[in-house]
Amino acid sequence: MNRTAVHIILLCLLAGVRLSAQTPMSDSLATYSVYPEVSEAGHKPPKGYKPFYISHLSRHGSRRLSKPEYYSVPLGILEKAHAQGWLTPEGESLLRDMLALAEEAKGREGLLVPRGEREHREIMDRICDSYPEVFRGKGRKVHAMSSEVMRTVMSMSCAMEELRSRYPELEIERECGPGITGRYYRNEGRRKAGKLASDSKADIVAAAKPSRFVSVMFSDPSVLSDKEARRLLEGVWECAAAARMHDDLGIDLNKYLCAEDVEDCWKQRNRFMYLTYGPSGEYGRMVLADMDAMMRDIIDRADSAIAKGDYCADFRFGHDVQVIPVAALMGIEGCTIVADDSADALPDLYDTRKISPMAANIQLVFYRSRRNPEVLVKVLLNERESRLDGVPDDMWPYYRWEDVKSSFEKGGNLRVAFIGDLQVPDEAALGRVRKSVLADLAGRKDIDFAVLAGDLVEEHCELLPEVKTAFDSLPFPVFAVPGNHDRDGALLGTRSLDTWNRVFGYTDTTFVAKDVRFILLNSVRNSRVRPKRDYVIGTTAAQKEWLSSVLAGSEQQYNVIVTHGQLSKAHAGADSLYGIVSSRPGVFLVEAHTHRAARSVWKGVDELNVGAPYALGWGEDSRTDLMNCGAPRGYFVADINTLEKPWLELEFRSLVPGCPGQAHATIDGKGRLLVNVHAGAEYGEVKVDGKPLKRLKEVCPETQDLLSRKAEGIPAKKINSFHLWGTKDPVTDKYAKGDRISLSYSDTYLKFTEAITIQ
Repeated sequence: MNRTAVHIILLCLLAGVRLSAQTPMSDSLATYSVYPEVSEAGHKPPKGYKPFYISHLSRHGSRRLSKPEYYSVPLGILEKAHAQGWLTPEGESLLRDMLALAEEAKGREGLLVPRGEREHREIMDRICDSYPEVFRGKGRKVHAMSSEVMRTVMSMSCAMEELRSRYPELEIERECGPGITGRYYRNEGRRKAGKLASDSKADIVAAAKPSRFVSVMFSDPSVLSDKEARRLLEGVWECAAAARMHDDLGIDLNKYLCAEDVEDCWKQRNRFMYLTYGPSGEYGRMVLADMDAMMRDIIDRADSAIAKGDYCADFRFGHDVQVIPVAALMGIEGCTIVADDSADALPDLYDTRKISPMAANIQLVFYRSRRNPEVLVKVLLNERESRLDGVPDDMWPYYRWEDVKSSFEKGGNLRVAFIGDLQVPDEAALGRVRKSVLADLAGRKDIDFAVLAGDLVEEHCELLPEVKTAFDSLPFPVFAVPGNHDRDGALLGTRSLDTWNRVFGYTDTTFVAKDVRFILLNSVRNSRVRPKRDYVIGTTAAQKEWLSSVLAGSEQQYNVIVTHGQLSKAHAGADSLYGIVSSRPGVFLVEAHTHRAARSVWKGVDELNVGAPYALGWGEDSRTDLMNCGAPRGYFVADINTLEKPWLELEFRSLVPGCPGQAHATIDGKGRLLVNVHAGAEYGEVKVDGKPLKRLKEVCPETQDLLSRKAEGIPAKKINSFHLWGTKDPVTDKYAKGDRISLSYSDTYLKFTEAITIQ
C-alpha cells in the first residue's frame, strides 16, 4: 500500500469515517460497474431436452466516459486549484492521474476499452461452450443487431467475430443504425422520466458529503464552494469508474476516495437510474412502455425459431436503457421492485450493479425434446440462472415457453386517458383544473399517456401555453387536438389556429404505441355561413386524403382516431368520411365537444364521446358537476392489449367526490329504479340482482333537478341520457333509498359487477 493510500485511510479513521467491509469500493459504481466474474455451472435440463435457440439482449462492454465534460469538469476544478497552489501532495497526485486518464480518452469518449472488447468475447465463448448444440449443423443462421452508437456496434462485432471463430460455417446477419433503434424501442418515456426526475439527478451531487475528500486534497478546503466540492467528488467518482474499466492503464482513482464517498455517490446514482430506467411507481409505466416493440420482437422471433427453425440465435446489442426495463418487463426476480425510492432504502431492494453492469446481458435459452412437444426456456441475467415473477416454476430453472410467453404478453398493456372539454376562460378556472383534473391524473401510476380532445380554453388562446405547461407537468406524455374554442379571432369572425400551432406544433398527426396507431385529427373548420356559430364539424378534402393514406398504409390491426367534433354527426362529406373510416376493421373513434359521455356505433364503427372533466360553468358546488347525460364530470381511460379479445376495455373516472365512477342508481318520482352506467353503450345490458333492466331514452333525474333549479351557469341541457336503464313499473315495495343492490353491466368494451347504493 502506498503512502498516499495510508495517509487517506488514517485521515478517514481520525474523522470517524467507517470503511465498508461488505462491498469493495470498485464494485460500488452503479451501472458503471465492470462485468462480474462468472463461475456458475448451471442446472442440467430435464432428460431428453437439448438447447436449439438463444435469444440474447446485451449492453455494450466497458467503455470510456461518454462525454468530454465528464473529464473536463473535475479537471477544471483541480487545474485551477493547482495554479493557485491550493492542492496537497495527494491532490497533485490525483490531478496527474486524472490528466493521464483524460488524455487517453481524448477523441475516443464513449468507445470501448480493451476490457469491454474482452468482456463480449468471453461471454460469447461461454455461450459456445455451454450450448454447442445450438450452433452445430449445416444451414444455421444467426441474426445480430445493434443501436447506431459506436460502442454497441463494436460490442456486436467483438461477439460475432468470436462466434465465427468458433463456428465458421454459421451464416451471420448483422444490422445497425438509427432505423434499427427506432424499430425496436421508443425513447419518449425515458426522456419524460428523466426530465421529471431532474431533481433526483441534482440529488446525486447535493446529497454527497465532500468535506472529507476536499480536506485531503486541498490545503484550504474553504476555497471551494459547496457546489464545486460536490461536483468535484462526483466527477472523481465517475472517473474512478472509468479508470476501473481501464485495467491496462494502471490508474486507480479509488485510492483517493473513502468507502463512504463511493457509497453516497452510487446510492444517488442507483436511485436516479431506478426512476428513469426502472419500474418505479413514479415513472415506471412510461419507461417500460418504450420497450414494447423489443418485447414483441423477442416473442415473435422465438416463435418463428420454434416453428420454422430458420434462426438458431438472435443477438441484440444496446444500452442499460434497454436492459433494465426489459428485465423488469420479463419479470426477472430483483428487477421488478416498485419500492421506496429513497436513496438509502432502495439498494437493499433494487441494485443496478447486479442488473446492468457493463456488458450486462439477458439470455433466453430454448430447449426441446423429441418425446415431449413442450418447449422449455431458461432465463439468465448476467449468465446466472434467474427466476421469473408470476410464472409457474415447478421445473426451475426451466420454464414452459407458453407460460413465459403469456407472462411477457401480459406486460404489454397500454393505458390511455382521454380527456374532453376543459374550456379554461381565466386563471381562476385553470387553478380549479389544477386542483381537480390535474391533481387526479398526477396521482395515477397506471397511465402511459393522455390525449386532450379539444376545447382546452374558452376563446382565450393566450392561456394555451399555460394549459399546455400544466399538463406537461404530468408524469406521462400528453397530446392534444384543437377544438372550436381553441382558435384565434373574435366569435363569428375569421378564426385561425396560429396560437395553437405555435404552442403545440401540430394539428393532424399520427403515431404508434404498443402496436396501436393513434391518429389525431382536427375536425373543426371555419363556417362560411354564420347565423349562430362560426364553425362546422367536418374534414377537408386534403384531410380525407391524408387520413385515407394513413389508414391504408398502417400495419397496425387497430387504429384509434381522436377528434374534437363528432364525425358521425350529419355534415358535408360525412358519407365519404365514413367510407374512409370503415375501410379497415378495428377503428375506434374518440371525440368530445358535447359535454356528455356517450357510446354509440356509427354503421359498425365504435364511437366514444369522452364528456368533460371540467367545462365552462362549473364552480365549487359539486351539485352542479353533472354532464348533460347525468354522469359526473370525469374522463375515460382505455386499457389496450392488442393480443387479447376484446382489445380495448373502458373505464370512466369520476372527478366528483362521493360520486362513483362506474354507475349510480336512484328511485325517480314514479317509483321506478333507474341505473345510470356512466360509460355504458347504447347496446349494453344491465341487470340488478340478476334481473334485466330496460334501456330508457329519457333525461336523467339528476339533470332534471338541476334544470328545475335554474342555477346560473349550469352547463346542463335537457337531453336524453345515452346510458340510462330502468324498471318499467314502480319498485318502492322492494327498494328504497340507501339499499344496496348488485349491479352487473356488459357490452363489447366494458364489463363489471359491483354492489352500489341507491342514492
